[in-house]
Amino acid sequence: MSKVTDVKKCPLCGGDGVFELNCDTNEQEFECGGPGCGTATCGFSYQAEIRRDESGQPNYWVETTWYPMDAQGKVLRPEKKPREKSAS
Repeated sequence: MSKVTDVKKCPLCGGDGVFELNCDTNEQEFECGGPGCGTATCGFSYQAEIRRDESGQPNYWVETTWYPMDAQGKVLRPEKKPREKSAS
């Protein structure tokens, strides 16, 4: 099993986070301010894993995203950028 670990920017706060890719399965994880990063975390993380059927064959992806909440319980999400219209 081989893994690649890198530091990437968090899409929510712009801070550093740890990204890990399992090269054998293409499963991936990201954690803002993760271990070894040396920065505070905003609480954002995501994970994508492959689920297999009874025979062990890859069946589907499960993607999970965790967003932090403020003191009032509001979920903090990245702002969506408007899509650019393509010239036709």
